[in-house]
Amino acid sequence: MYLKRSLLLILVVYTNSVLAVAKDRLVVATALWEPNYTTEEGNGIYQQIVNKVYEDFAIHYEYASYTRSKALVKEGKADLWLAAYAEEEDYALYPTLPFDGDMISLVGLPSQTSVPEDLGTLSVAWVTGYQLQRYFDPPPRHYYEVESTDAALRMLLAKRIDYVIDESWNLEHQLAEDPSLQKRLRIWELAILPVYPAFQKNASGESLRELWDQRMRLLFESGWLQQLYQQMDVEYRLTSCLSEDAKGEKTAITCLRIKPDAFKTPLLTKPQERQ
Repeated sequence: MYLKRSLLLILVVYTNSVLAVAKDRLVVATALWEPNYTTEEGNGIYQQIVNKVYEDFAIHYEYASYTRSKALVKEGKADLWLAAYAEEEDYALYPTLPFDGDMISLVGLPSQTSVPEDLGTLSVAWVTGYQLQRYFDPPPRHYYEVESTDAALRMLLAKRIDYVIDESWNLEHQLAEDPSLQKRLRIWELAILPVYPAFQKNASGESLRELWDQRMRLLFESGWLQQLYQQMDVEYRLTSCLSEDAKGEKTAITCLRIKPDAFKTPLLTKPQERQ
């Protein structure tokens, strides 16, 4: 009897070991957006979502700048990168369902009291890799892609450009480092751009994309996704993409299937100025 139990235990341990080894490896390239979204400890919101969707995989996170993360996917060294905009690069595949949204803001000087009708005649700057010219119609005639938010803001303060366009996390991080900037800048919130994982453009990437959409829909419809943000005390921006249908029931609308053209509007009809 003892021998049988020992053999059974050995079999169970061996089987579990084989299953663990058999897990497909998934390499996720991402920048670090601490303390809430991606962390070196692996417990950020985005990481928890990826872990949930791809729970059958052995996931390895490769931390790099956003630009480098994209390059790792392009070079075939990572399976996906996080927080891409829809159709951002033609060498990647994008799912239907996003996991969050970037608040895109316009930054000017205190003397600039309102948002311009369009950016066609103005000069602006943003961080390399965002390709924000794709989301405005007409696009800015003169735009500069710079290495950091700090570099963009320095150009603005030196009056070398008219405006900076950037994501709110970048701006908040910069303002936290230099609080004096708050009185020297004026910031308007323009629009929410949904963000997605972006996969390698091959059969493996196609399978990962399909699995993402299948499981993300379940996580969204079950409320798991919204609860995760609530537990982390972080705003789930995509709730702004909910509307009421004819029956008064909330349904996910186009922002959950957004494509770049959907954001090609004259900036925003009612831009909100940050306090």
